[in-house]
Amino acid sequence: MAKLTVNEAALQGFTDVVTFEAGKVFENDTATAGTVKTYAVPEGTLITNASVHLVEGFTGGSISDCRLDIGFGGDGSGTIDDFIDDADIFDGAEFVKNTGAKLVGGSGARGHQFTTADTIDIEFTPTGDGMDAATAGKVVIKFTLLDMRDPAEIS
Repeated sequence: MAKLTVNEAALQGFTDVVTFEAGKVFENDTATAGTVKTYAVPEGTLITNASVHLVEGFTGGSISDCRLDIGFGGDGSGTIDDFIDDADIFDGAEFVKNTGAKLVGGSGARGHQFTTADTIDIEFTPTGDGMDAATAGKVVIKFTLLDMRDPAEIS
């Protein structure tokens, strides 16, 4: 994942971006169960926004549907959808933002603080074939990550 420049962040309101494309990072992901990609975050990081831009739906092979969840806790945890919940990246909406329980607001759910170094988990769940069979598909994911540490601690 890349940090956005100060100018990009000011224009977009996001600080980090990652792009996933068919054929680029899924060559060994043959399972039709969830395929998890991760992004490391340091201790003291607060996530306040997550967005998905579906540039092109994930299709190919026998894939008949593809879903995206973003959260933390690893594959199979109840929190892997706390930032983005069940986004349709087969033929769904072009833009999705903050659909998970930690980011939708209400009851104090306006972000998540990582109290220890951890990862943001990005889970792709295809139906009918593994992600390695996708011949088309591109998704751009952006986050607003706030570093709550003392600037003197940041290297």
